[in-house]
Amino acid sequence: KKELLHYRFNYSKGFRTPTIKELFYDFQSHPPPILGNPNLKSTTNDYYSFSVDKRTRFWNNAIEFYFNDVVDMIGTNYFDSNNDGQDDLLMFNNYSSVKIYGLNYNLEYNGEFNRVRFVYNYTKPRSRDNNALELISNHSARIKYSRKFNEKVNFIWNTKFLSEKFIYSSDDKIE
Repeated sequence: KKELLHYRFNYSKGFRTPTIKELFYDFQSHPPPILGNPNLKSTTNDYYSFSVDKRTRFWNNAIEFYFNDVVDMIGTNYFDSNNDGQDDLLMFNNYSSVKIYGLNYNLEYNGEFNRVRFVYNYTKPRSRDNNALELISNHSARIKYSRKFNEKVNFIWNTKFLSEKFIYSSDDKIE
């Protein structure tokens, strides 16, 4: 039996309206206070991906390359509301343009007693507004191993890795 590669190209267009919380939230007692923004615009995006996968009796693996072009992405920003050099307010806002490039790789082995799954993700966002890039790990990986000993005994080991994330506070980048 000849093993085939499967190719796939995807395109989708997305639309998301702001939630009531993002528009009108007013939580003054939270440190820092969190405020909604009634001037938020809806988010739109164009998502493209190309993937190749191969499946055999015991092995499955796939790789996907993607690009997501997001306009008016809804997120949060810290603000210095009284010009004292301290960010003292968190508010929902729009990021005009965020482009996200990435790669996803999956490898899976399914044997009679053993099963191993490895997933790796690479994410590279780009935006003129650095705050749109906050809390995104460039690299993540997950490994799951399971072993079936008998009908009543299974062993499962699961581990995850995320590369550093960061936020901006005033002009400081905190990882």
